[in-house]
Amino acid sequence: MVEISDINNLNQKISTFKTVYNLKENINNLLYITDFDYTITRKYNYIKGEKLYSTYTIYNQESFGGDQSLYLSQDKKLFDIYAKYEEDTSYSCDIRKIKSFEWYKYSLINMSNEKITYDSFKKMVELSFENIKFRNEFKTLLEILIKKNIPIVVISGGIKEIIIEILKTLKIEGFEDYLKQKRIIIIANSLLDENGKLINWRDNERDKDIIYPFNKNIIIKQSLSKYFKDFRNIIIVGDLISDYESINEIEINKKENVLGFGFLDYNPLKIKSDFNYKNDILFKEYSNVFDVVFINDQGYQFIIDVIKKIIS
Repeated sequence: MVEISDINNLNQKISTFKTVYNLKENINNLLYITDFDYTITRKYNYIKGEKLYSTYTIYNQESFGGDQSLYLSQDKKLFDIYAKYEEDTSYSCDIRKIKSFEWYKYSLINMSNEKITYDSFKKMVELSFENIKFRNEFKTLLEILIKKNIPIVVISGGIKEIIIEILKTLKIEGFEDYLKQKRIIIIANSLLDENGKLINWRDNERDKDIIYPFNKNIIIKQSLSKYFKDFRNIIIVGDLISDYESINEIEINKKENVLGFGFLDYNPLKIKSDFNYKNDILFKEYSNVFDVVFINDQGYQFIIDVIKKIIS
């Protein structure tokens, strides 16, 4: 199910984007920004009624050759305390921001294990592969963006090393070169530094580097000023309203310069067959923010069609 907030406004934005993209020097006239967990990947297996893995769940599959029970026990405690604040908008924004930061910080500390190596992340993905699913047509979308040299920013509160390993499984020609050329920037939480040394997330000086849903706007502004200056229009894709808000402090603040696409997946274990989406509070909130809202397991074909119109 695809819901368009305002079809006339959407068509006007596409026309504006197309005009800007076709200017003579268009290398930074269009920028694609996306979340990763449950945006690039699917959130649920609707046939089995099961939740699929995020980068954090994927980490849980590797014991590093030892007893992982203490880590898993602490991980569950953190989930039970903090998970409710991520999507429940009945809590104030300030409370959600504080609790979200605490959850990510304590999770990163809990995940830190001296036995981790870069090979560990590859093994995690291999062990989890049956429970990692890309949204339909994402591979096609990524191939188009790379072929057309459109810069991509993946900004996620997930684990950077795992995100890279998952994207590698697509086996897209030119992907690793795109990474090296900094045409795709992956901004996410790392467990290892550039030298393969474990990062000390207990160090409060590191707090500013933690990426979570409510500080993406600050992090992404810093990164884009370094890699992508003077871009004109952006496409932003996410599964949380806070993903769209990540562009609030970027140079482009006018809504006509932003095309927002939101994925909203309802838990299949909690939905009745006659569930009325339009009366759902969360759906209304998404519609007020995103230009287009995709309901339940939608893929990327609509976004591909929009991009093709812009770059044609």
